[in-house]
Amino acid sequence: MRDEHYTPFRGRAGAAPAPERAIYRFIKGAERAEIRERTPRGLEGIEWLAFIGESLLESRLYHGARLASFAQELEERRAAFVAEGWTEVTLDATK
Repeated sequence: MRDEHYTPFRGRAGAAPAPERAIYRFIKGAERAEIRERTPRGLEGIEWLAFIGESLLESRLYHGARLASFAQELEERRAAFVAEGWTEVTLDATK
């Protein structure tokens, strides 16, 4: 007989998110934007994420044949921030 309080989720550990690292940082007035990179767990690939403040603006996942286009599309996103009036700063400048 089952326990009344049975739940299939009890005792399961949640998956920890993959660590991210900032690779580009931008400022516009008092706002800050970043492009971060992470390697998703359980997948042989790489992802970049664009944030304004702490809000996710865009993300792209690359694996398999798409890995070859990672650097080009990352550079296009960096150039888009600059074209939108953002100023690129060194990562140490805005900790």
